[in-house]
Amino acid sequence: DACQSMDILCQEHARNVNAIRDRYESSLQEERQSFSQAVSGLKEENESLRGEVSRHMSELSLQQERLQQTEQRFRQEMEELKQRYQQELQQAEEKRAAAEMAMKDKTAESQRKLETILLDIENM
Repeated sequence: DACQSMDILCQEHARNVNAIRDRYESSLQEERQSFSQAVSGLKEENESLRGEVSRHMSELSLQQERLQQTEQRFRQEMEELKQRYQQELQQAEEKRAAAEMAMKDKTAESQRKLETILLDIENM
């Protein structure tokens, strides 16, 4: 009778151990699936982010190229404006010098005429 009780207890213990092992394996399988899904989701998100970074890098590269072109055009325009300003300044200076010389010549001519008139008046 004691042997039979022991046998029943051993069988019950074996059933309990099997039930625990089944629950453990089931739980482990669920965790593996959950982990696998999380890893898969992270991989997808990572790829998406890589694509986004790649697009942003392309956009930045294009913007940088446009900025460099704009800066180059600006420098060229500034150089052209500077040259035109220097040229116009030189032309204005030449015109001023010519006008000054003409004014001096006219003043000298007027002075000579005045002296001639004064001599004529004295000689009268």
